[in-house]
Parts: sequence; structure tokens; C-alpha cells
Amino acid sequence: MGTDIKFAVIHSFFDNPLEVWVKWNLPFLPRAGEDVNGWVWIDENLRREDIMGNLTTEGKKSLAQWDGDLSDWLYEIGIAAGTVSSVSYYEKKDKKGEIYATVWLKEDE
Repeated sequence: MGTDIKFAVIHSFFDNPLEVWVKWNLPFLPRAGEDVNGWVWIDENLRREDIMGNLTTEGKKSLAQWDGDLSDWLYEIGIAAGTVSSVSYYEKKDKKGEIYATVWLKEDE
């Protein structure tokens, strides 16, 4: 079962928040101020090509210098941007009456 939610990761390596859809199977959503482990939103299907257009110069440099898998690099992002700043609810455009949540994760300052 579960429901679809979107994690929006705000980090200095991205020009715009990195948005990742996941199937959420827990009976509750994380709340503002709580931390979310990066492995919750890291999708094994994310590829470098999927994120390259959204990376800042600093982000491109960091990824180019990374000696490991993309998922491990994203996990490092998740450590820095693991705190829920807010949760927003929206109606699905293609399915009237159905809502989804966006969990905003923000880089620690």
C-alpha cells in the first residue's frame, strides 16, 4: 500500500531543490524539525544525467571529484540537508481529490 510523497532537498549544490518521489509506507510523516535519513529518499534509479542540469558550479565540482557511487554522494548531501523544514500538501493535478505531501529538507546553516 503506501502513498506517494515528494522529498524536496534544498542544498547549495543544487540550483533548484532536488525533487524525489518515494512510496511512503509508514503511518506518519516526518514533522518540521525532525531529521530524515538520506536513504529514505535516495532513489537507486537516480542517474548523474538526471541531476547534472540542476547542479551549481560547486555541486558539479564536488560530484566530479567524488570517488564513489552517486548514491553515496547523495547520502552525503542528505547528511547536510536532513532536517525537515516544512511539509506541504497539494492536490494531484491528474487525480482530483487525491493529495500528496512534499517534505522539504533544508541544508543545515
